[in-house]
Amino acid sequence: ALILRYLEKLADGKQIGAAICVATPTKKSTSKYPPIQNFFEDDFNWPKIKLATNKWFIIGSDNDPYIPFKEIKFTPEKLSQKLIVKPNQGHFNLEFSPKFKQFPFLLEIFDQLE
Repeated sequence: ALILRYLEKLADGKQIGAAICVATPTKKSTSKYPPIQNFFEDDFNWPKIKLATNKWFIIGSDNDPYIPFKEIKFTPEKLSQKLIVKPNQGHFNLEFSPKFKQFPFLLEIFDQLE
C-alpha cells in the first residue's frame, strides 16, 4: 500500500523504473494492521498510479490468511497487469513461515531489471 500511495503523489509525467507489490492490501476492511489503516482513508488514484511505471511485478498467494485472494487480484486488475501467483505461500512474512526471512523470488525479479 505504501508504494501505491507514493506513486500517486509523483509529479505528473514522472516515472520510476519498476514497482514490486507483494500481497498488497487496498481496502481498510481487509487490512487489520493498525499502523497502515490511514493508507485506506481515501481511494487510490489508480489512473495516476498506472502511469508511474512501465514495469510492474504484482505478487500474491492464493491462500493468504490476511488478504483475501479476490483483493490480491484487485491491484493487477486496476493496473491492467499480470498477477504473479505463488501458490500456498500464505502472507510472505515470518509469522507465516520462517522461510520468508529471505525471499529468493525477489532476487529473480531484480535480475530481470538489469
